[in-house]
Amino acid sequence: MKKMYWLLLALFSAAAAFLRTEHLRTGFDADGLALHGCLPAIALPITLLLAAAVFLLLCRRYPAQRDLSGAMGRYFDFSSTVPVMLSVLGAFALIGTAVLSLLNPWRTMLAMLLSVFWFACAVSVIYALFALRRGIEFPGVVLLTPVCALVLQTIVSYRSSAADPVLGHLYIEILALAALTMTFLELSAFAFRNGAPRLFLPLGAVSVILCSCMVAERRSFLSMLFYAGFALILLGCCAAADFTDHEPENLTGEEN
Repeated sequence: MKKMYWLLLALFSAAAAFLRTEHLRTGFDADGLALHGCLPAIALPITLLLAAAVFLLLCRRYPAQRDLSGAMGRYFDFSSTVPVMLSVLGAFALIGTAVLSLLNPWRTMLAMLLSVFWFACAVSVIYALFALRRGIEFPGVVLLTPVCALVLQTIVSYRSSAADPVLGHLYIEILALAALTMTFLELSAFAFRNGAPRLFLPLGAVSVILCSCMVAERRSFLSMLFYAGFALILLGCCAAADFTDHEPENLTGEEN
């Protein structure tokens, strides 16, 4: 990946996390109702839209869709240490989320079901990761496990927050879960030999930025661990992504 991608990702993540923290601190009154004219509340969605536009432009040179004959290992190189470590740390964070949720004395049946999904999600990511590292083919359905888990989490989160009349309390979480779902859906498409780099990389960047916002909310340790885990997995996948073979040649002769 280009250095500019990582620099912009770090800057947008830090800016969005800061704005979300300030929004929660100054954007609501004692009753939890939104205050009019809160600058962070206005700046945060603008920052998110700007980030999406910037990453779409930055990745416009990548192909819109891959050749159906290309295996996933052709485009994701996990031979180096950093992508593997990031993805494994993210998977273990999800395992930690599942275990801690199961150990919670106030757990519900739904929470236990979600914990099983998160554990299965982490196992599927680790399995796919080491299959790619060893150059072994694996069923594409393995990477659909996180998609199913995220869809379930999105439904649960929306239903639990549906009674809240203040959109500012919940829209970041819904956006984060939706972006993660789309990103993992695009990632799984590579396993079915139909991935789209021009979509995956911007979606991955926006998902990491939204996860940073959710970590900055500091709702609970479980929530922070959950979103940090997914952010690390995506950072590992983006670090392993290698789409340079199909980029147009640089007319100036300079390397990217």
